[in-house]
Amino acid sequence: MEMKTLYTTIKAVVVVNACLFLSACAGTGPLDSLSESRMNDAWKGHPVTDALGKWGWPVVVRPDGNGTTLYQWVFGKNYVYEQYTGSKTNYVGDSAEYHSDGHITYNPEYETTKYYEKKIGSRICMLQLHTDSNRTIINLETKDADGGCSDFYSGTNSNPPDATAIAKGKIYADRLQTLKSITARYDASCTKPEYLTLFGKSHCDVTDIKIVGARKESQMTPEQKAVLAKWNVEMSTIVEDYLTYFRSTEASSDKAVADAIEATRSVFKGRNFNAFLLQEHTTSLHAKQMAQYTKDVYGRYFN
Repeated sequence: MEMKTLYTTIKAVVVVNACLFLSACAGTGPLDSLSESRMNDAWKGHPVTDALGKWGWPVVVRPDGNGTTLYQWVFGKNYVYEQYTGSKTNYVGDSAEYHSDGHITYNPEYETTKYYEKKIGSRICMLQLHTDSNRTIINLETKDADGGCSDFYSGTNSNPPDATAIAKGKIYADRLQTLKSITARYDASCTKPEYLTLFGKSHCDVTDIKIVGARKESQMTPEQKAVLAKWNVEMSTIVEDYLTYFRSTEASSDKAVADAIEATRSVFKGRNFNAFLLQEHTTSLHAKQMAQYTKDVYGRYFN
């Protein structure tokens, strides 16, 4: 009887939320536990920026109580496996069997086809560490799914922080400080009494895009126009500093924000609008967008 094996369309198993593995992961084995202990000792006392330099931005950052902060990274390796999905047996005819006494027996023959799906599995290792209020690492541990941490510890990801990681960590620290500084300038501009008097809160309220001052340009006093001109210079500088930063990073989301701002500028460029009003509107809108994006994505590192 002939056996045939057929393969159906490849289907991938996708990990939707790696954080779910925290509750489902098996514990690490003895060798992994030994590696984890050594790794924990090697990283204790280092600033968290060394970890950023080693592994990049984590997938999770959140306060964990008592002044500590939790950071999580996910490392994974895909592998292909075949999953049996069933079989089908069909009659294909009869075969003749000749006997020594001259008679012939006809036997039915069947062919069975087995079906498999090629799937992609993932070996996941979740690394998490805690820092104290000074962003200094106080402990490190890993959670395993399907042998992922064995792969993690057998590679270079588990190595102690070296000069390269520390140097990259300083770059991350400098970038965060740059963003923090720009955002602090934005927030300070939002609360300056002279600007609040002219605009109200609309120039910094992300839910309000109304423009107050320039729309009434003809009714403004020379003093009010001077305040508006001062605000334009200050906020325009903040916008340009944000754009310079977003263009300098390797993060695709940063570049996407910068692209969106540039696209808006190109739409309005050359249009027959009130230049005074247009400058205020676009500057205010762009500053709001980039400040809010920065707070949403990077604000968790500022505290």
